[in-house]
Amino acid sequence: MEVDITSIYFTVGVPPTDEVDNILAAHLKSRRDLVKLFYNTLKAHPLDPIISRKIRPLRDSFFINTLIGEEIVQKKFGEALELAKIKEIQGSSLTYIARKVGSFKKMYEKFAEEVFRPAVEPLETDEDIQRRMLKGLEKIKSLE
Repeated sequence: MEVDITSIYFTVGVPPTDEVDNILAAHLKSRRDLVKLFYNTLKAHPLDPIISRKIRPLRDSFFINTLIGEEIVQKKFGEALELAKIKEIQGSSLTYIARKVGSFKKMYEKFAEEVFRPAVEPLETDEDIQRRMLKGLEKIKSLE
């Protein structure tokens, strides 16, 4: 039986899977995995209530794959790494090593403000989408 380990996190204590506060190092398959962790953190602890209502209808993989393929996102990812003083070591996978506790949180906060927020702000909220769906259903009722 072959085991495929996708992610290993080295932390102070046992963190929930949606928090980055106590991570000291991470061994991941790709940058996408760290962006996914950041996205899970965003969903669990939104920057503000509107952001939460805008990401709720999105399929996680759609949102993450759309972002990770963009050059500007890769640039902002690198800038966030640098600001947080996290070392990225590339091999067949990636290892991220922080200088101190709180570095991954600092990286997350920068990435969330400079990538997630601008990507999400133009989207409709879940209530807006629901209202549009109900309006469409009203059209069906009027045709009967």
